[in-house]
Amino acid sequence: MICKMEELDREYEGIKMQTGNLEQIRDLKTKEIPDSALSNYEKLKQAKKGIALARIENDEYCGGCHLHLPVTIINQVLQRTQLVTCNNCNRILYFKKEKG
Repeated sequence: MICKMEELDREYEGIKMQTGNLEQIRDLKTKEIPDSALSNYEKLKQAKKGIALARIENDEYCGGCHLHLPVTIINQVLQRTQLVTCNNCNRILYFKKEKG
């Protein structure tokens, strides 16, 4: 029982350290984002129970609400010049980068 508790304590400390490192990286990265976009993201994240982004699935569906997206919306996301949101769930849309 004591060994298991020690193991869990070590695991907990490792997770705390990793979380701290990730928070530092997030803080650095958020400095690169315009304040208005970051504010919109934070509000959306709160409204959507922590999930502000939705990946475009199968090149045509919102990964958040599964709505079929119009071609114009998909093209706007591909241009990467502005944040584009789903007309239904309002999540910020993105394409997953392909490996390779």
